[in-house]
Amino acid sequence: MNGNNSFFPIRVRQVLAWAALLSLAALFYGSCLPLRFNPVGLEQVVSEFHKIQWYSLGVNKRADWFANGLMVLPLGFFATGALHYGRRNLAIMALTTAGLIVSLTILICLIEAIQVYFPPRVQSLNDMAAGFAGGLLGFTLWHLTGRLSVSALQKFLDLPKGIERIHFLANLSFLAIAISSLLPLDLILSFEELLGKYHEGKIHLLPLSDLENLKSIGWALLHGCWILPLSFIWTLRLGHKQAIKRIVTAAVFVELLTLPIYGRSTSVSDIAIPLILGLSMSAATFKFAELTQKFDRPDLLLAATIIWSVSLIAIFDIRYERFSIDEKVIKQRIENAFYSAPYASAQRSTEFQMIENIGGKLILFGLGGFLFRLFLLRLRGNSPTSRLGFDRIMTVLVVAGLSSLIEISQIFLLPLIPEISDVITGSLGAMMGIAICETLTK
Repeated sequence: MNGNNSFFPIRVRQVLAWAALLSLAALFYGSCLPLRFNPVGLEQVVSEFHKIQWYSLGVNKRADWFANGLMVLPLGFFATGALHYGRRNLAIMALTTAGLIVSLTILICLIEAIQVYFPPRVQSLNDMAAGFAGGLLGFTLWHLTGRLSVSALQKFLDLPKGIERIHFLANLSFLAIAISSLLPLDLILSFEELLGKYHEGKIHLLPLSDLENLKSIGWALLHGCWILPLSFIWTLRLGHKQAIKRIVTAAVFVELLTLPIYGRSTSVSDIAIPLILGLSMSAATFKFAELTQKFDRPDLLLAATIIWSVSLIAIFDIRYERFSIDEKVIKQRIENAFYSAPYASAQRSTEFQMIENIGGKLILFGLGGFLFRLFLLRLRGNSPTSRLGFDRIMTVLVVAGLSSLIEISQIFLLPLIPEISDVITGSLGAMMGIAICETLTK
C-alpha cells in the first residue's frame, strides 16, 4: 500500500498474475485426470483432434457444459486483471486483449489435443466452445467487477479488525451462497422444461412434504445451517429487527434462485427450515448478546474445536453401510486411496460436482483451522510473535491429522471412498482458516 492507503497497480498485477498461473495449472491438471498416460504418436493426436464432434445436449446435460466454462473462467478473470489493472493506454490494452483471445484459443485447442494422451478423457466441440466462452466471460467479469473487487478488498483491509470485518465477510459469503444456488447453471429455457422439473419431483410447493424420513429431515436441517452464522453476525452488527428482515429476505431469495435451475431441487421446506433456524439464532443472539463476549476464551474455543472434530468425523463416516476387515479388500482400498493421482476420483463426477465437493470440504476444514488458530491465539495472549510460525504449522498439522484419521477410518467403511485428496484439501482448508482468523481477530 502507498501513502494514501491504496494498492500499487504493479503489485496488484503481480498477485493477479500468480493467481492466473495457479488457475492455469489447476485447469491442465483437472483436464488430464486421472493421469493415466497413454503414449501415442503425434499423427494419432492430430487425427483424433480432427474427428472431434459436436454433441446435442439436453437439459439434463447442460450442467457439464456450463461447468467446463466455469473451469476456465478464473483464468480469464485473473489473466485479464494481470494485463489490464491500472493501465490507461488504450493501444496497449487493445494489443493485450487480442493476445489474450489468441492465447485462449490456442489453450483450449491444446487442452483437447493433450487429452488424447490421457484416456478415458473425451474430446468434444462442446467442451471447446464452453471453455472459450468461460474465458471470455472471465474477461468480461474483470472489466465489470475487477476494479470494484480490488476496491472492496482495500475497503475490507481498512476496516478495524473484529465485528466490522466479520460483517463484511458475512455479506460476501451470502453473495457466494446466492451464486452457488445458480449452479450448475443448467438453466431452464422453456415452460415445458419447467413442467418437466416439476413432474420429476424437483419442485415441492407444500412445506415439509418432501421430508419423508429422519434421514431426509437430517439432511434438510444440515442444508439449512448456512443461515446460522449469518443470523448471528447480522444480529450482533445490525440489531434484532434489521436482522429479521435480512434473514427472511435471504431465505426466500436463495431458494427462488434454484427455480430456473434444472438440476437443483426447489422446495418450500428449504425456505421454512432456514427461516426457523435463522430466526431462532437471531432471538438467542439478541437475548444473550452480552454473553457472546465470554465465548472468546481458550477453554471454550478448545471445546468448540473438539465438537467440530467429532461432528466432522460423523458427517464423513455416517453414510457407511458395512464394516470390513477383509485383507484383500483393505489392501485394494489402500492402494486406491494412497497410490492414485490426487483428485483422480473427480474424473468420475461432473466438473460441477467436483467444484461443489472440494469447495464444501474447504469450508468445513477451514472452520477447524479458524477455531484452533484462534484457540492458540487466545491461549498465548500477548506472547511474542516469534511463535506465529509454529502456531500456524501446529494448526495445519492438527487439521491434516484429523482429515487423515477420517480417510484411514473410511478404508474399513464400505462403500465410502478413502482418498489422499481429502488430506490435501484439509490442509488447504486449514491454511484458509488461519488466514481468515488472523485477518479478523485482534
